[in-house]
Amino acid sequence: MDQSNFTSGLGIIRIEGTVTIPAGQEVEVLDTIISDNLKRDEIFQHWRGQIINNSLFIEDKIDSIITNLLFKQDVEKSGLFKSVILSREFFGFMSKWKVLRDLLKILMPFKDKDYSELFKELHIIIDERDKFAHGQVSYSGMQGEKIFLTYFKETSKKEEITESTIIKFKEVCSRCHQELDKIIQ
Repeated sequence: MDQSNFTSGLGIIRIEGTVTIPAGQEVEVLDTIISDNLKRDEIFQHWRGQIINNSLFIEDKIDSIITNLLFKQDVEKSGLFKSVILSREFFGFMSKWKVLRDLLKILMPFKDKDYSELFKELHIIIDERDKFAHGQVSYSGMQGEKIFLTYFKETSKKEEITESTIIKFKEVCSRCHQELDKIIQ
């Protein structure tokens, strides 16, 4: 087999190239190919869940900060603001990033502090979340040992995903949690 390519979530398995299957071995070979890639897909789906869940925790923390900055003591208005505005589909993660950035630039005591690193890392979280939420995963290699994510950001891009990708992402999330906690206090 020259190359194999498997796509997650769509129920499509595409094998490209040629395959020579010894007589009587068709089902066993295909079962092995499918089994190996289903295992790889379980790993990817677990990683995808970690990316999305960690992003949601960060986004929720940003919601709380924005709400607290605007409605400090007014519990009724803060709850209404979160449910009617911040939780709506038109108010995405990137919009919340912009609102938080702007509020911290104009409000005391935050406007005198440098949050550039925090906002850079929050942007990384948003980009990674978008890739994993909207990108198309594929598996490559004789046994699907490589995981690739194809996504669009200005142009179509393809990136190999490894455990290291997930570890680095979680480290960025941890740093952002710490910095956002300082703002909440």
